[in-house]
Amino acid sequence: MTKQIDGEILRTLNGSRLYGLHTPESDHDYLSVFVEDPDQVFTAVNPDRTIKLHDRGANERNVDAGDDGVAYGLRHFFKLLKSGNPT
Repeated sequence: MTKQIDGEILRTLNGSRLYGLHTPESDHDYLSVFVEDPDQVFTAVNPDRTIKLHDRGANERNVDAGDDGVAYGLRHFFKLLKSGNPT
């Protein structure tokens, strides 16, 4: 299972399984939204905060139909929505 994020308010299935295009070997992709800590919000530190929901290294591929995904800070999520980003 993907890692848990403090302040998480939404987690939904994403990717090929959401669209019905998965195969038995497909991984499970998730999209998550979380509320940042007040100190991050009020100090404007990292306003586009994104966290990977897996523990692999940056250049490691997902294997064995594992879990994958990304979590967006609430401010960043609304910024993506406003710009019409399909992510």
